[in-house]
Amino acid sequence: MARIAAILVALVTGALLIFIVLSHFVTGVMADRRIEVNRDVLTAMAKFFPNSSRVYTRLAEAEMSEIADYERDTASAEEHALRAIRLSPWDYNLRLLLASAREARGDREAAEDALHQALKLAPNYTEVHWSLANMLLRTGRFKESLDEFRVAVADNLAVLPAALKLVWNTSNGEVEATSAITSGEPPARLVLAQFLLTHARVAEAAQVFSQIERNARLDSPHSARFLDTLITTDHVGLARNLWVDLMTGETSASHPLIWNGSFEFDIAKGLAQFDWTLGRSEYARLTIDTSLARTGARSLKIYFAGRDTTRTVRPSTFRSCSTATVSGQSLSAICSESYYKSGEIILSTPQRASRAPG
Repeated sequence: MARIAAILVALVTGALLIFIVLSHFVTGVMADRRIEVNRDVLTAMAKFFPNSSRVYTRLAEAEMSEIADYERDTASAEEHALRAIRLSPWDYNLRLLLASAREARGDREAAEDALHQALKLAPNYTEVHWSLANMLLRTGRFKESLDEFRVAVADNLAVLPAALKLVWNTSNGEVEATSAITSGEPPARLVLAQFLLTHARVAEAAQVFSQIERNARLDSPHSARFLDTLITTDHVGLARNLWVDLMTGETSASHPLIWNGSFEFDIAKGLAQFDWTLGRSEYARLTIDTSLARTGARSLKIYFAGRDTTRTVRPSTFRSCSTATVSGQSLSAICSESYYKSGEIILSTPQRASRAPG
């Protein structure tokens, strides 16, 4: 009898263990959002596993997705969201789900209450502040929403453009409102400057840009984009003033019309809007020479590749120019030209080239 009892106990224990493992596996699969599960299946699973918060969460989400198609009553989704909360009271995502169900049902006051509960559970999560900000915006409490937007975008720069667009549209283009939700960090202020420029608020955009710490502007690829946008929208003079200030920390009034005329400054990579542009050619290579100069300490040096170009009827022309942009026009500042063919090229003077006898 003792042996039979032991065997029965072992069988029951094994069956319970199998049931527990199977339950965890099934509820895990049902709760996996990568796997599409029919709402009817989820309803059946909820009856079979009444203590699974994940199953009730997935069921409520499925019902909410059907609500968008006007196929289900929101009361069922709210009921299942509340059931999931009772089973997992510390999961802030369930409060967000409950808020969505309540707002879809038309009870925005109760929805806001659910969001405040989520905020208590996760005060530092962007998603919670973002949801609450949008809720406040939809209920007409614009100024209150700005505080939540500011917190939401502070740690997640990726959502700042969307927040700026929402606030801009709601406030009918109020610059102060967009500035209020943007942190003082340079990356965020650069996004704001570009946003204002895109919406034709040129003076305000330039002011935001110029107030950003200079080294941050130099290091950011957004600076080049901002200046390029000014140039392409016919604000070349303003672009040059901001560019000179960026390069030197001084106003453009103290600098000549043609910047860096003697190549004394290094050409900034990605920020050469008003600096020299050294073009490429298959016949020569242009570099800055620090060993020889007429004025200052540098000069332009051209290395000829020595390639023959005698296939044309008349002597081929090699032309390689360095240009600088001033007031929106490209000016040929340095241009060397020589005529040559296969053989040795003899330069009679630095300015003129003579052709070696054939």
